[in-house]
Amino acid sequence: MLSFCQSYEYLNARSALRTLLTEQLGDIAAITWLPNLQDNERAAALQQADAVLALNTGKELRPHEAELLQNAKLIQFMTAGVDYVPLSQ
Repeated sequence: MLSFCQSYEYLNARSALRTLLTEQLGDIAAITWLPNLQDNERAAALQQADAVLALNTGKELRPHEAELLQNAKLIQFMTAGVDYVPLSQ
């Protein structure tokens, strides 16, 4: 499962990116867009995620959601630097 953390504002601005990712990965990955999910669905998606694509998990994840990513094999940030990301969480 591939989970995407981006905010609605980012996804709306980058709808072409969302379309591209869905087209390219939709046949090989179950894609979950976190902003579309209810609280209990978010927790389950994060716990089951093999990979997460994010800009800033400090803003995109709610308190205590980062600990749900323990099973993720990849957390990919879409920015060049991650100095602002709370990696200790």
